[in-house]
Amino acid sequence: MRRRVFQIILLFSLVLIVDRALFLLLDKCHQSVVHDSPQGLVSWYLRQNKKHDVVVFGASKSKHGIMAARINSDWFNLARGGMHEAYALCALSLIIEDGLVPKGVVLGVSPQHFYTSSVQDGEDVATSPQYFKYYYPVNGVVKDCIDRISIFEKFKYFFSSYRFNPDALNLLVGYARHVAGKGRSPFDGLLATQGFVGLSTFENEQLGESWYEVVTQQLSEAKVVRVEQKFDVQKLYYLNRFLSLCKESNIQVALVIMPQLIDMDPRYHTEGWRALETLAEQSKDVVLVDLASGSSAPELDWSCWSDRYHLSEKGAEKVTDALREALRGNPAWVPLTRESANSES
Repeated sequence: MRRRVFQIILLFSLVLIVDRALFLLLDKCHQSVVHDSPQGLVSWYLRQNKKHDVVVFGASKSKHGIMAARINSDWFNLARGGMHEAYALCALSLIIEDGLVPKGVVLGVSPQHFYTSSVQDGEDVATSPQYFKYYYPVNGVVKDCIDRISIFEKFKYFFSSYRFNPDALNLLVGYARHVAGKGRSPFDGLLATQGFVGLSTFENEQLGESWYEVVTQQLSEAKVVRVEQKFDVQKLYYLNRFLSLCKESNIQVALVIMPQLIDMDPRYHTEGWRALETLAEQSKDVVLVDLASGSSAPELDWSCWSDRYHLSEKGAEKVTDALREALRGNPAWVPLTRESANSES
């Protein structure tokens, strides 16, 4: 028994050491070179040295839901999964510093995002600036945002990869289950699914409308838990800084409320709605577009979703077209030029 415990501890230690060693070796590549990493995409964008009319920011809903090139070839999507206002603030400051100031920015937002625990802890607003740590010595906004992060959060970041990889712990769990005779192999932990959230678009299509019914039912039953969360002022702070930076650089802003699979509970994000509406009312340079439940919202059926959070290609096309029409019909939105508005005609 003692020997088996020692083997488990040794296996866990070796996996953790290898995991951290590979992370330290590959981290700079991920964050400064690789196109599909959080900072890497921004670094790649800066190296192109091309100024775009409009840059899209936001989390995964904006990444998968807004087809920038469908609106105009001079639009570019820099949205990243889990990356919200603080990430957008740092990225935009780097773009401005390089002289690539766009005419406008589109920022995907969600009223419920301004509540505690509404996004994954590791990818929260306050911690995402750490992805820009290689710009820390040369950019004041990045430096300030990283300096605001607590030592505890920085410690957590050190023990996580850019996608907050739990492989070491999962391998240990898989090994323990294997020893206990409950798992097929020591690697079960790595292969375990995270529920129907991870279903592919193909699997959703095979399940058809029944998939949609299952998801909406489960989300409906979860509404009571979500109502209890509290409004997080810190997230609003970063949004205000983002808008202030845009104002200083004469950049027009479109705050776009992205659609959800189901509206959890109107009471849950009332304060978030009010905050967004107030920000739009206070500035002539900010346009608020509600694609979730407003007059601009497109009709989306089950086939428009690839999972409970993200739009399928069909859904993204509908949302993008609705966004283009909403901006085209708003005289306050200047960056949507005649050429952009007629790109589909």
